[in-house]
Amino acid sequence: MKSHWHDLWGCGRGPLGKLAPQTRLLLGAAAFATCMVAPAATVAGGLLIIGTVAAWLAASRPPGKMVLGFGFLGLLLFAPAFLLVPFIPLHGARGAGVWEHGFVVSAKLLVQGMCGVLISMATVAAVSVSDLREGLARLPLPGIVSAILVQIVHQTASLLDETKQVASAMAVRAASAGGRTAWLVLWSLPRIIDRADRVADAMVLRGYCDDEALVMRSSLMRAADWIALVIALAALGLAVAIRVRGVA
Repeated sequence: MKSHWHDLWGCGRGPLGKLAPQTRLLLGAAAFATCMVAPAATVAGGLLIIGTVAAWLAASRPPGKMVLGFGFLGLLLFAPAFLLVPFIPLHGARGAGVWEHGFVVSAKLLVQGMCGVLISMATVAAVSVSDLREGLARLPLPGIVSAILVQIVHQTASLLDETKQVASAMAVRAASAGGRTAWLVLWSLPRIIDRADRVADAMVLRGYCDDEALVMRSSLMRAADWIALVIALAALGLAVAIRVRGVA
């Protein structure tokens, strides 16, 4: 998690890197949707979610430290809800069944949240920043949407670095606690807004609002890309079937 933001992109060494960039993006979206649609409370849904995450990690093969770091991040995000939701009293509801229902809901949130974090991390590891631009340019998306997404990725590193500089300056000025910290953070916001304005002006000068992004190299889909997409869609269809059957 201490790696540079751009170093995380494309750091995977799995067979997924041999596919076209747009295929990798579509596969990541399909894997994420599969984990979100499949009911985690059922045996079939839980096995499908675990199998999808395991297959996606094996295909992307990100570094172990990256998996552990993002896994810990997922626990920080979703473990508090898992621990606290079952004990939240509901108005007019009593008995052991209420606690059991709260436990099931919080467990589903934890499982699907962790899976979403891991799949997103593996997708980042499978796609470099240049591949992201390449894949977005080949997908049927509006040009301005692709340009904004690419600029978000590029500018995140700069904003993170600037945030670290602000935090270091606050620490040097002994503003680690108290109301002065909030005022210093607010005082630094105009610089971040000014940076966003400069990025927007640069995008306009480069014609992002007028023309579509140019594709720099050939990334045509081959047989392996179509086979992978069929498998991903089959997994997504299976998740939908399990949920529909469970509801019925």
